[in-house]
Amino acid sequence: MSDALRPIYDAADAGRRAAAFQITTGGEHMKKGQWRIRPILLLGFIGLTWLLLLLTCLIFYWNVSKTVIGQIVDNRLELIDQTHGQISSRFRDVEEIALVISSNPNLIDAFGDNSRDVYSLIQTRRDVVNNVVNPFLYSKPYLSSVRLFSDRFKNLPLSALDRVYPMSAAEWDQEVLNRSDSFWAGSHPDPVAAYQSKQVISYVRKIFNGQGRVIGLVEMNMDESSLSQLLHGERKVYDGMLLITDGGGRVVTRLTSFADGRLPEEVDESRWMDNIRDVQQDGYHAATIGGEPYLVLYSYPDKTQWRLIELIPTERIYGPVKQIRNAVLAIGIAGLLLSCIIAYYLSGRMTRQIPELLGAFRRVQVGKLDTKISEQHAIFEYRQIALSFNRMVDELNMLIESREKEQRAAQEAEYRVLENQINPHFLYNTLDMINWMAAAKGAKEASLMSAKLGRLFRLSLSKGKSFISLAEEMEHAAIYAQIQQARFKESFLYEERMAPDTEQLFVPKLMIQPLIENSIVHGFRNPAAERTFRITVSAYLAGENRSELIIVIEDNGEGVADPAEADTRKAQKGTGGHGMDNVRKRIQLYYGAGYGVTLNNRPEGGARTEIRIPAAACQSETNRGVSG
Repeated sequence: MSDALRPIYDAADAGRRAAAFQITTGGEHMKKGQWRIRPILLLGFIGLTWLLLLLTCLIFYWNVSKTVIGQIVDNRLELIDQTHGQISSRFRDVEEIALVISSNPNLIDAFGDNSRDVYSLIQTRRDVVNNVVNPFLYSKPYLSSVRLFSDRFKNLPLSALDRVYPMSAAEWDQEVLNRSDSFWAGSHPDPVAAYQSKQVISYVRKIFNGQGRVIGLVEMNMDESSLSQLLHGERKVYDGMLLITDGGGRVVTRLTSFADGRLPEEVDESRWMDNIRDVQQDGYHAATIGGEPYLVLYSYPDKTQWRLIELIPTERIYGPVKQIRNAVLAIGIAGLLLSCIIAYYLSGRMTRQIPELLGAFRRVQVGKLDTKISEQHAIFEYRQIALSFNRMVDELNMLIESREKEQRAAQEAEYRVLENQINPHFLYNTLDMINWMAAAKGAKEASLMSAKLGRLFRLSLSKGKSFISLAEEMEHAAIYAQIQQARFKESFLYEERMAPDTEQLFVPKLMIQPLIENSIVHGFRNPAAERTFRITVSAYLAGENRSELIIVIEDNGEGVADPAEADTRKAQKGTGGHGMDNVRKRIQLYYGAGYGVTLNNRPEGGARTEIRIPAAACQSETNRGVSG
């Protein structure tokens, strides 16, 4: 192994030892905030699956619950409408019978009879009333009793067979009697059935004579249980309490009770009726009665504003919904458990190759560059990683081999440089000796030329520096031009124009001299021409904020036929190779493709070469240019 490569291998050995220590001690510990890939995949898959299942179950439960409740409500409203029609028909029958009785001429005459004969009054009360009332009472089983009220017979003794009572015996509110000609009274015990408890609903109607004066009242007592019988039949099953209310929102009767026998304390109060009293259609709404939630379903009101209302505890309505909820929960839990199993399997399947990859990287880390991993994977991405890893190992081996070759070449070049370091000093000393010998013998021109040549070599080497000041570069170009003038017997003039603020700017060395050489070779091909040849070198700052240095080399020679082929012709003539192309490549290497050299013919004759580079005021700026 060469000495130049030994530091690299020493550093590699240190890395291998550190990596081996990490492997033997279990590798690098996880830092705070770091995660392993399998828990992330597992938790992410489970979380996403749970979220989707939860949203699906909630949406399904909400839609099904809404549908089920809507169907239940629709079915019950349809049932209530059917029953409401039958009950309304029964109420109309009672009202029509009361109207027939109250408008009977014999009854009106009997109530308006002014006879003072007690016997005839008793006979009239018994016969006329019985003839009018009994046909209806005995033909209508839902009528529990019929009572008539009139003060015409108030002084007569009352027997059990009589159905006419004094007006003072009426138990109803007199204000109600004063406001209307007829009304319904809510459920109460039958006043006629003295020996049995029977609940009746009463319809009271006034009896008018021919002059429109009230002469009596007729009371139709309908058996409340007869209304309940209308509720029995096909599809008529009520789980809640069924009520009948009048137009004022008062409860007339309770047809059914709750299955468990509960009676809400506020069922007879009208506060829960406020929301439906003025609604002229069937429907439902939620209400709180006795501190418990209820669903109130009500029928379409008829002409007399009768309503059939069913109160159902909310918990009974939601019985089927709870069953659906339990089923959805069971399905959701089963789905979640299944998703956990699938997530566990898939996360293991997707991360199974990661330990193999980590082990391969650790083996490469300790220097085992013959490591290979299998490229046969079912997952496409893992196969691509395996291919890239194997390719990386191959390229790493090639890079190490190439690096070794470069290091050997650099070492050999270093040896050659050390061997050749004596040559410039030998050349300087030899030129100085020639200079003094020529001066001693009086050969002033030879002495001057040797001195200029020595100065030219010193500026060319510049102690190994790549960048020198523009003043030194212009001096180097001027000495080269002077040497060429001596060669060509001063057949051309050389001028330089350098702005004062550009003298200390740093430029790549040996940049102007090849271009002057280019002008001499291409511009002065015909030395016998009768004109004075001239080469001018000027330097100035330009561009935005004067950030660019422009160096222009102009001549009044013959120009070039094709500026792009100037270097080619120069190389073919053996004049030093592609000088301008080398300068251009060096500039672009240092500063980038945006800078370089351009060659054009002048309109007045001759050629114009322009160098454009950044204005570098110090050595560090040129170093940044090289690194960029």
